[in-house]
Amino acid sequence: MQVADFLISLVKIDRSVVVETHSDHVVNRIVRRIVEGQLSPEDAAIYFAHNDEDGTRFERVDVDDVFGIVNWPEGFFDQDADEQAAIIRASLRRRADSDQN
Repeated sequence: MQVADFLISLVKIDRSVVVETHSDHVVNRIVRRIVEGQLSPEDAAIYFAHNDEDGTRFERVDVDDVFGIVNWPEGFFDQDADEQAAIIRASLRRRADSDQN
């Protein structure tokens, strides 16, 4: 996340930065800074790469300064959200089992 803040600092001094990442931490920090008002949505562009039978196509991920990502592409860091949901469900089950004993 500190790397993302460093990249944002470069943008703020009118540097262009292109980053290819598989890190949800970098993307989340950029989205957070936009929602916090520390970075303009116009100063960051996030794209999701889709592979299909015609090759690779790129979909722009729209970030709103109030709502965050507004057009979440299918497969875009879904595994992290799914994993967090599974952890929460398992934790709630364990807590419920502990309360019954």
